[in-house]
Amino acid sequence: MEHKAYAFNWPEYEAQLRPHLHAALAKNDPTPLATWIGTNLAELTDPYEGGQLEEDWEGQLSSRDVDEYGDFALTKFYNLLEDWGLGDGWIDIVDRYPEVREATLGSPETSGSRTFDPGKMGSYFITPANTQAAMELLTVIDDKDLQEFREFLSHCAKGAYVTF
Repeated sequence: MEHKAYAFNWPEYEAQLRPHLHAALAKNDPTPLATWIGTNLAELTDPYEGGQLEEDWEGQLSSRDVDEYGDFALTKFYNLLEDWGLGDGWIDIVDRYPEVREATLGSPETSGSRTFDPGKMGSYFITPANTQAAMELLTVIDDKDLQEFREFLSHCAKGAYVTF
């Protein structure tokens, strides 16, 4: 499991995409996301390589489920090439300091009985309101990796996206 973390524009996500993601999750239907992606195509990137999303982007889909469409849509709000996650070391860190689990993850996005999880290993958001609390919790633990992650969070006034 590789912990990946990105600066994320939660306020814009909340205003623009979140209602569509919740509708898609609640109905287990990616149609609202496909429509949203079509409208915002010029501002999206490939969630695997980071380059500009092309007109034929749907050819990259394999499962064509809500999670996969959501993965593509989310790219408007973060830069895939700027990963500040804890990598493979995340598991060791959480084993040593279980109290930092939530601070290094945030909360999942759910609607009804469905949870958004494009990689099927976990997908989380640290909202702007929770960024400060996460930094404060990480401050009390003297660990180099957590210090770097805390530094990352200090630059995430608009939130963070964490995935595996």
